[in-house]
This record gives sequence, C-alpha cells and structure tokens, in this order.
Amino acid sequence: MAAIQEARERQQRLLEEASARALREQKEREERKRAEMAERLKKIEENGGHRLGAGAGDGEIHNLCAAASF
Repeated sequence: MAAIQEARERQQRLLEEASARALREQKEREERKRAEMAERLKKIEENGGHRLGAGAGDGEIHNLCAAASF
C-alpha cells in the first residue's frame, strides 16, 4: 500500500512540475513576443511612424499593438 501511495505522490509531483514548467515556458514565449513587438514598434517610431509614406505606419503600429495585446 505504501508503495502505491508513494507512486501516486510521485506522479502528482511530476505532473505539477510539468505544469509549472509549461506555464513558465508559455510566459517566456509571451515575453519574447512582447519584446519583439516593442522593438518593431520602436523602429517604426524612430522612422517617423511610417515606412511607405505619410500615415502608412499608423496601420502597422495599430497591428503591432493589437498583436501585442493577446
């Protein structure tokens, strides 16, 4: 009986560790994506807010902001 209980506890611990690792990895991916979006937005702003002509960057800035707010 003790062996069964120990196996269940070990399985539960492993499941909790895997869940915590998956959550941590997801947060890291989201943070990398936010950093990439912030860098792209910074480059657009440094270029005067547009690349193709007057006002052309506004849509891109909007798209970046929308993508970053997942």
